[in-house]
Amino acid sequence: MLNGLGGVRDSWTLLGNSVESGHTVVTDTNLHEDADDRPARSERLDYVLLRAGHRAIPIVSSIEVLRIQRNGRFISDHFGVFATFDRVALVSG
Repeated sequence: MLNGLGGVRDSWTLLGNSVESGHTVVTDTNLHEDADDRPARSERLDYVLLRAGHRAIPIVSSIEVLRIQRNGRFISDHFGVFATFDRVALVSG
């Protein structure tokens, strides 16, 4: 997918996290009451992608996977990804 979009960067790996980490769909979810409904494997399906503009480059400072629960259960079958940006670098020219 990332190659098909062309020129985008994955914020997760830009901050030094491994491609294999940061799963957003997990086997240990408690969202489903029936264990057979759980995913067969943990995967990272959700991203914060960056693409440098003609004169601006966003700079990510932090990123995390949000494993939000309500009443002791996850609120979704996918976890959100939250990124914070320090600034946007402007390129003169």
